[in-house]
Amino acid sequence: MENALRHGGGTPVGVDVTAGRVAVRDHGPGVPAENRTRVFERRVTGAASSGTGTGLAIVRWVAELRGGTAQLSQAPGGGALAELLLPPHTRS
Repeated sequence: MENALRHGGGTPVGVDVTAGRVAVRDHGPGVPAENRTRVFERRVTGAASSGTGTGLAIVRWVAELRGGTAQLSQAPGGGALAELLLPPHTRS
C-alpha cells in the first residue's frame, strides 16, 4: 500500500483481499513493463522515491516462502496492480 500511495500520483488506492490473494491497485501512471519484475529486487526504488527499496522485495520473499508469487501488472483502465498470490493451505 505504501508504494501505491507514494507512486500512484495522489490517486485512490484500492485493496482487495480474498483467499490466497492480496491485491493493491492505484490509478497513477503505472510501471513500465520493463521494470515490473525489477521493482521486486532489494534496493530498487522509483526514480522520485525516497524509500529504501525493501517493501516489494519483502512481499516477494513472503510469497516465495509460502510457495506463491508476487507480480506487478498494468491495471485495467490505467495504474498499477500489485498482487500477492498464495497457493491453498494444506495441513499435513
